[in-house]
Amino acid sequence: MKHVPFKFLGLVFILNLLYLSSCKKVNTDTLPVSDFYWKLGNTEYSTNTDTAFFSYSGIKIVATTNSDFSSTIKGPSIYLNSYGVGKYSLKIQGSNQLIYFDNAGEENLSTDGSLEITSNTNNYLTGFFNATLVNSLGIENTISGTFTDIQLRP
Repeated sequence: MKHVPFKFLGLVFILNLLYLSSCKKVNTDTLPVSDFYWKLGNTEYSTNTDTAFFSYSGIKIVATTNSDFSSTIKGPSIYLNSYGVGKYSLKIQGSNQLIYFDNAGEENLSTDGSLEITSNTNNYLTGFFNATLVNSLGIENTISGTFTDIQLRP
């Protein structure tokens, strides 16, 4: 039986290392950091890229305090008629509205407010919002927030 010389094995090992190091890598330093902050009354909330997104399906911006979307969303769902840069009025009826699902799962609807999209670049959306909400009992609350580089999910 013939033995493979160690010099040959060393050369194969070095060539494999060179090949693996030449593979294209994704530079995660250049990926946007996604954040979604909101304040409901006096309580502040935040979420990140895993639980905040926007979608052209129903044209909505969604954030949740849940760890995933497998259960009822707890947080703001903002429905818009467009994702163009600009200011949108949020009302209880119409194509632009904010619905807030509280911890009990109850809907709180925007009676008055606005949302401004300041950037829509490469499928990342940035902006801010504020609104007055009312629940089924007629109790009002206020909400305001910002979103930075939330990503499109088809």
